[in-house]
Amino acid sequence: MTIRFVRGDILLSRAPAIGIDVNARGQHEDHPLAVAFADRFPAAFSAFRKQARAGNIQAGSWWIWRESTPWLALLVMRQSSAGATPLRHVEAIAQRIAQDWQQESLRGLALARPGDPADWPAFRDILLYWLGNCPLNIVIYEEQTPGVRAAEPWDGAP
Repeated sequence: MTIRFVRGDILLSRAPAIGIDVNARGQHEDHPLAVAFADRFPAAFSAFRKQARAGNIQAGSWWIWRESTPWLALLVMRQSSAGATPLRHVEAIAQRIAQDWQQESLRGLALARPGDPADWPAFRDILLYWLGNCPLNIVIYEEQTPGVRAAEPWDGAP
């Protein structure tokens, strides 16, 4: 299995690409991790909002910003900032990552846990199903712990 579940600070990840869930309207998300991502990658979020407002972003897709190190993967899991994250969108994104990671030139991906904690068990099962056999190294931060660096496969960690 190429998925590793960890606790730590995704913003300290050494992954080639890091990702977080967003909404298709490009609306500001109000949880602390979303704010930290927006503060760290302002140009990416500005470009994403422009694409979203132009109607070019659909829920169930992903959008990659390659003009930073690490790259930023925005996983479009909701239509708007309000409401629940539909399972079908999580599944669609997991399928796309599994199918398109080589085409997108990804070498590794760290993801923040998507959705609300209550939704996580179902989302975890979907991610394991679609990404469990994907050759891409994927680390999912199940719990965001600021200031704590997690062990990751691309840094020689076990």
